[in-house]
Amino acid sequence: MKAKVFCMVLCFLLIIPVLFSCAKPKSTEVITLRFASDTPEVAAPTQFAYHFMNYVEEKSGGRVKFERYPGGVLGIMPEMLNMVSSGAIDMTVLLHLLFKEQLPLHAFPEQVRGSMANAMDYINKLNFEIPETAALMEKEMEANNIKGLNYHALGEDGIVAKTVFNSLADLKGKKLGGDKPLKAYENLGFTIVSVNQADMYEALARGVVDALPFPIEAVASNKWYEVSKCFMYNSLYHGGWQTVINLNTWKKLPPDIQDIFLEAAKSAEAFSVEWDKNHTAEYEKTLRDAGLVVGRLPASDTDALFKQYYEMDKQDMLTFAEKTGKTEEAKTILKYVDQILLGK
Repeated sequence: MKAKVFCMVLCFLLIIPVLFSCAKPKSTEVITLRFASDTPEVAAPTQFAYHFMNYVEEKSGGRVKFERYPGGVLGIMPEMLNMVSSGAIDMTVLLHLLFKEQLPLHAFPEQVRGSMANAMDYINKLNFEIPETAALMEKEMEANNIKGLNYHALGEDGIVAKTVFNSLADLKGKKLGGDKPLKAYENLGFTIVSVNQADMYEALARGVVDALPFPIEAVASNKWYEVSKCFMYNSLYHGGWQTVINLNTWKKLPPDIQDIFLEAAKSAEAFSVEWDKNHTAEYEKTLRDAGLVVGRLPASDTDALFKQYYEMDKQDMLTFAEKTGKTEEAKTILKYVDQILLGK
């Protein structure tokens, strides 16, 4: 009897290690993803993406790692959509206005009056919250083999000038410089001079241009305040950059990792809003310390600019949508745009 009990105990002791080895979780392979952008590491869009990636790496406990290639190391912005769509990279930040032909439904009017909170609320409703528009946006993304994760707050626009001014009327007859079409200002009677951003300091200094319509971040980071006298906010806000991921990459992620990505998207958006708030205050102090007058254009100017931007963006959206057979989809989205931005 004792021998039988001894054998049973011995067998039990021998099987315990086997049971525990079966219960141990299998080692999880690290998921390594490649991120690239053409914006410098210190630039706001890259910093927002870095916050996103840092969040994912931390919350995943190291199960996800990102290789990071900012500053155009792997390609310039016009190449980014194709790179993330093809899988050459896994993630990037896109400026949709550069891809109206491929993403016409995402070329919706983006300028919003009032506050950055208004702008982000508007963008999130169109892209993620209103079922009808969210489905159309997602379908267009899927056609390009990508998934949109979040938008970033880009802050308030404005104008820096060589002379002190209080309204757009004070600048009539002046030359506005830009590295992109400035149809809204041209329609309001301004002369537009094409200038690369790298040359804008000298253009202001030598009088090639009299003013630049740019956010305060650009004015501060490029030191245009050294050759200017005044900066005026225009009370128009937008969030045109979006973090996107290759759709195949997204589908391969485990469900719990996908959940972490979605959490990271919300965290990065909130971070971008706070970043804009804090850095705007810093930039404004820099300008004031340099002797610039800092103020805000009157509401009538804001309304005039908003109307110009809205009509141009709406027409662009319809034009590109028609070329790609998405006219009805564009009209559906614009119906909600009118409700949100115009109260119709």
